[in-house]
Amino acid sequence: MHKILVFSLLTTSIFAKFRSEDSVTLNLTGGNSDLKTYKIETKNTYTDSKKQIYYLNGSYNYGESAGERSIENYSVSFQFEKEINKKLSWYFQENVESDTIANLKFRYNTDLGLKYYFNKSDKETFNMDVAYRYTIERERYSQDNRYASKSRIFFFYEKEKSKDLKFTAEFEYLPNLSESDDYQLKFKPSLTSKLSTLFSMKSSFEWKFDNSPVQDRKKDDYAFVLTFLADFTL
Repeated sequence: MHKILVFSLLTTSIFAKFRSEDSVTLNLTGGNSDLKTYKIETKNTYTDSKKQIYYLNGSYNYGESAGERSIENYSVSFQFEKEINKKLSWYFQENVESDTIANLKFRYNTDLGLKYYFNKSDKETFNMDVAYRYTIERERYSQDNRYASKSRIFFFYEKEKSKDLKFTAEFEYLPNLSESDDYQLKFKPSLTSKLSTLFSMKSSFEWKFDNSPVQDRKKDDYAFVLTFLADFTL
């Protein structure tokens, strides 16, 4: 007997200048293929009267394959953005993340940088971040922390092709300023299409590359996800 259950819920609430986008995704299979994955994600944005923007984002991902843990990671970040002019902002960000399967016990990231908007409208957003990042991390089964100074170069693009179709792409480059061979890359394009006023379908691809991974781990990871979404706006 083979059973598959895929469930994803996306809620969006907008009250004045506050926006919250939350999702819960379950993928459960049984029979010949025993796979369970769970993902919870939240993205929150608040803009005050002084054009200061506060971001609070978080995600948790857990999965098992044939009774063995295959995925477990989380990330929580807070960002404060202050507008300098219509095109330019400065920002401060704190982030903590962990990945059990990648042997990463924790990683703390502190960013201070600039954000430049090439375009910013209801239909299209394109911006670039350039920042200095200070990182503290520790591998599992280790008592020693590692410290690093990095640069962060990040591109974000979002285009509403029509009222029913939206394209989004993210690219991030994190070079270590002290070790030229130590750098990370991330690329994540996605396409969201509305099936009705309530339901949407999102397809995304995420590729991560670490040129200096922890011991016994591969340099790159990738995932392709096709998700059905229920979209509520209040």
